[in-house]
Amino acid sequence: MKIKIIDFGTAQQYKVGGKSKMEERYGTPYYIAPDVLNKSYNEKCDIWSLGVILYILLVGYPPFNGSEDKKIIDAVKKGVYTLDEPEWDDVSSEAIDLVKKCLTYDPEKRISASEALEHPWFKKFAKGEKVKKSLASKALSNLKNFRAEQKLKQATLAFIVSQCLTKEETDKMGEIFAAMDKNNDGMLSKEEISEGYEEHFGYPIEDEELDSIFSAIDTDGSGAIDYSEFLMATMNEQQLMSKEKLKQAFKMFDKDNSGTISKQEIREALGNLDEEVADKMISEVDDNGDGEISFDEFERMMNMVAGAKSKGEL
Repeated sequence: MKIKIIDFGTAQQYKVGGKSKMEERYGTPYYIAPDVLNKSYNEKCDIWSLGVILYILLVGYPPFNGSEDKKIIDAVKKGVYTLDEPEWDDVSSEAIDLVKKCLTYDPEKRISASEALEHPWFKKFAKGEKVKKSLASKALSNLKNFRAEQKLKQATLAFIVSQCLTKEETDKMGEIFAAMDKNNDGMLSKEEISEGYEEHFGYPIEDEELDSIFSAIDTDGSGAIDYSEFLMATMNEQQLMSKEKLKQAFKMFDKDNSGTISKQEIREALGNLDEEVADKMISEVDDNGDGEISFDEFERMMNMVAGAKSKGEL
């Protein structure tokens, strides 16, 4: 199994051991290091992110979770995670030790890249010990499942925002968005959000709070907040995911109006999702074992998907 890490749009060269530290705050909530949130970090922030990826590969869910980006970021700031849940029972002690060393809160005590490569877990396989195919398959499946779960929720919320909200529900937020969008480009920049905040509250927003808000709302990482992202962030999630709106979203997936969502319909809706991942998603909530998702099962899946955990063992 080979893992390719992508999306280095905000990456920059940094001299290891340099006196100056980086201060700009970039990153995806699940993977961002607490030292990045504190706006004083060095190359060790990448080790933390790799630790998060390793954690997900091993058990199928992230170490820091939450129903929305702000809650995820709050969890990262605390830096508290668990390694004692049942999913960890079949994970080797060497792998657990490497996770701990990568997710060490203090970057000064966190393992370095060169030290990580010398870790017993890597040495074990460098000596010729082969990774069990079942282990590699499970790790890859865990990563795919996690990404798919997030994609499903985002796809559903995006559909609800674009197709299910009434004019009355969006009018007020639309006016606020338009007032903040000074250059009328249909996007909100950091500067526009900052100006809107000061106009409304009468005092400037702190840079850290602005970064936190932006990180939470800019879900596609475009560098600006579009109207759909604005609505998803500013409207109450219980309102967005009401039974009525979830029924409308359910019909969007249920192309043949059969009253259930099939594996093929999920795959097509999420961009030809792997069959194995679609099977896994269905099995998580398919109470009656018919291989399809009813509305009740769909509703339960949407309510749990933000904190979903893979139930498989590794």
